[in-house]
Amino acid sequence: NYGHLLIDLGRIEEARRTFAHAESIDPDPPASARLAEGRIRFRQRDPAGARRAVEEALRLEPRSPDGWILLADLELSEERWAKAGWALDQALIWGASGAGVG
Repeated sequence: NYGHLLIDLGRIEEARRTFAHAESIDPDPPASARLAEGRIRFRQRDPAGARRAVEEALRLEPRSPDGWILLADLELSEERWAKAGWALDQALIWGASGAGVG
């Protein structure tokens, strides 16, 4: 989706506006929108905000490999090696099952 592309291109503020607009249309955003917010916050070096967003995404869609990978990235950035490994295990389990939000 366009917002994810903007994140990948490093156009963070534009991505944030895109997702804010989407949330104004649907105030109960899906897990993928929460993941996008987590990615934005992670790239902006806001680990607490990123963690809140990814935990909410995983609450909505616990089988999301992308959510578990982002959580692993957060754990690695905070040198929580065991937790990062566990999150990556979850990503592999759910990725292999074909589950997830993309």
